[in-house]
Amino acid sequence: MKLKALAIAAAFGAMGLAGGAADAATYVVPGTSNPFLAGASGGDNVVMNGYTDTAAANSPVGVSVIGGQTLAISATGAVSNCPGCLLSGPNGAGGVASAGVTANGFTEIVNGYSNLPLNGLIGVFNNLGMNNPFLIGTGGTFVVPTGATTLYLATVDGYQWSNNIGSFSVNVGAVPEPATWALMILGFGAVGAGMRRKAARQTTMRYVKA
Repeated sequence: MKLKALAIAAAFGAMGLAGGAADAATYVVPGTSNPFLAGASGGDNVVMNGYTDTAAANSPVGVSVIGGQTLAISATGAVSNCPGCLLSGPNGAGGVASAGVTANGFTEIVNGYSNLPLNGLIGVFNNLGMNNPFLIGTGGTFVVPTGATTLYLATVDGYQWSNNIGSFSVNVGAVPEPATWALMILGFGAVGAGMRRKAARQTTMRYVKA
């Protein structure tokens, strides 16, 4: 009985560890999510080509992460950079050049932005000076840089995110480490062993009684 209890505890403990590492959450990322406002405080703004986007209305969506994690991300939905324009999926459509930016009180994205596809879903980690935008598109696995605590999810436009339409549904979860998988397998193995011992005892008792 004691062995069975320990086995079950081990299995559920392993499941808890694995589940905690892999629990996924879904985030709605509006087309109005401006990556240049990553980390901005309420009321901060960026001016691009004469158009102003303001936090928090146009801020990207922040997701808490841990440095060294591997994230599994998947995305669906569609956005457009202007009302009445064709909607694009998370992979985007076409290229866009970064417009001139006036930042007020925070660090703006600069490097690499002009190579990202218009309307695409992109990510920005908070620990590399914001100069690391990357395409997420429909998803994949992504390693969190050491020291990062937030992944910002946003869309690509040339300027004026405030009139964009549509949204992406983005699922983000951490991939369990190999050690966690091993512990989970060990826990299930312990449960299996306990069940086999119980079955063997029951068979012996039935035989003696007969």
